[in-house]
Amino acid sequence: MEPDPAAVAKFLQFAPILVFLLFMGLATIVNAITGRWTLNGALLYLLVAAAVFALGAWKIFSNPETTAGDKAELLGRLTGLFIIPVGLAIFFSLRFRKKCAKA
Repeated sequence: MEPDPAAVAKFLQFAPILVFLLFMGLATIVNAITGRWTLNGALLYLLVAAAVFALGAWKIFSNPETTAGDKAELLGRLTGLFIIPVGLAIFFSLRFRKKCAKA
């Protein structure tokens, strides 16, 4: 039984946000266990998101059968997936840095 392509596409729309929340939750748990600010989940997410974005862009541009217009559309969709979670990750990463400087 194959999954429904529409359901998979709907899930992939929210995957970057879910992964961001996973990293932030993991960092909160680690920081609570250690009792101090040790793990920056937002920065970890930025590193993973950059790698996934680079792989996605490479996959888009390495396909010789797609036209330039299709490549532009796919790159726009890929960018759209990451724009909000990356913006939040930058905000929380800078906030984490300020909290570490105070401590």
